[in-house]
Amino acid sequence: MIILLDSLKHTVDYGILQIQSHSRLSGWFVVEFAVFAFRVVMVANFARTLVTVCIVLGVSSARGPCVEDESFYFNVQPKGITVREGSRAFLECNVSSDCNMQFHWVLNDEIVVNNTRRYQNGSNLVITRVNRSLDYGEFFCIATIATTGLAKQSQPASLAILCKLHTITQ
Repeated sequence: MIILLDSLKHTVDYGILQIQSHSRLSGWFVVEFAVFAFRVVMVANFARTLVTVCIVLGVSSARGPCVEDESFYFNVQPKGITVREGSRAFLECNVSSDCNMQFHWVLNDEIVVNNTRRYQNGSNLVITRVNRSLDYGEFFCIATIATTGLAKQSQPASLAILCKLHTITQ
């Protein structure tokens, strides 16, 4: 596996080597190694050799420096979808920064209130039973930096709701 790294930091503390790195693809992560060093002394004209054995202790994600500025952008914009009335719909939304970020959704200039039929899952919106009259219009994802109040609005997304067909038997 090859990981493209933007930056790399390391520390050694009590025999633990910790490497902290940042990748555009996976964000910040930390890898910890237990380091054991052995000195091998050879006889005659052979040089001394230092052998290092590393055992991976763990890999964890970590956040890089938190920068709260207006440079964040929507890296996942909600997209309009076609869905049958009564079925489930999922609208995605995400931004380039997760630094103190809060999300909410708006439908026709009204805040979407979480309930059992329609609720947020992280930054995304889940509609468990699409209703033609209640879900008609344009949905917007609003991302706000909690500490500064700076907010940005996504592009609109609409649901093209297909009616349920009822068969009439005589």
